[in-house]
Amino acid sequence: MVILISFAYAFHVLLSPKMSYSLDERIINDDPNNPWNIAPTYQVFENVTSVNSNLFILQKPDENTNMFTSYLTSLFATCLLLTGTLI
Repeated sequence: MVILISFAYAFHVLLSPKMSYSLDERIINDDPNNPWNIAPTYQVFENVTSVNSNLFILQKPDENTNMFTSYLTSLFATCLLLTGTLI
């Protein structure tokens, strides 16, 4: 139990966002743990010959995008990780 709590706390300290964020409004910053920066992004191709890098679809993050933002969800994610049930 001590090892589980220690891992959860370490993951929470290392992987929690350092800057403030909102799940409703996109905030662009240099924080690699910001849920908007780790949400899946899909590039859109207009046709086969030209690629416009400005067209993309960004999935809106939810509270499960970064499960290490709070200690309780970090503990839950660590339990899932150590038991091998994390998909």
